[in-house]
Amino acid sequence: MAEARRRGARRITLRVLGHNTAARALYASEGFVVEGVRPEEFHLDGAYVDDVLMGPSLPRAASPPGAYEVTGSPVSTGAVASAARSASPATSSAVST
Repeated sequence: MAEARRRGARRITLRVLGHNTAARALYASEGFVVEGVRPEEFHLDGAYVDDVLMGPSLPRAASPPGAYEVTGSPVSTGAVASAARSASPATSSAVST
């Protein structure tokens, strides 16, 4: 995380299988929180498993001019919040700068 910040990253996200409780606990211990869940996203070993989306709980920096705002209640299990800025169609990288 420190290296990402040093390099100017504004956001770090990850995806983890819902049943991988050890990994989820590790990420939570590093400050990541669940931002959304894609229910039954993968079929592994004969069972469907959730895809859990996580991101760090960090103070928000001031938004640059023209940036979009996402408002409302936190994302709940089974839902994924999405927002798109028409001026920037490709913004789905794991680390954005």
